[in-house]
Amino acid sequence: MPEYEMEPGDWALHYAVRLNKSVYLNPISGAHLFSKSKFNEAGVRLEFLVTKPFVYNTGEYSFEKNLSILDVMMWCDIKKIKKQLSEIQIVGADEL
Repeated sequence: MPEYEMEPGDWALHYAVRLNKSVYLNPISGAHLFSKSKFNEAGVRLEFLVTKPFVYNTGEYSFEKNLSILDVMMWCDIKKIKKQLSEIQIVGADEL
C-alpha cells in the first residue's frame, strides 16, 4: 500500500494490508468512507453487509433501531434472530 496521508476509511485498508487480508467487509452504512480504487490498487476486495431493518417488540419500552446484538437477544427468540441473519447479503464495492 502506498504511503499517503490517511483519509476517513483508510484505516481499514491499512490494517487489511498489514494483516495480509484479501477481503475487507463493512456494514453498508459506511460505504461512503471507503475508496474503492485504493482497495483495488492494494489487492483487497471491498465488500459490504446489507441488512434489512430489524424491528422487534420491546414491551413497554420504546424501540430504538440499530442497537447491539445483545439488545436483539434480550427481546427476540433464536428463531427470529436466525431468520434475520439468514437474510443478510454481501455485495462487492463494484456492485454499488
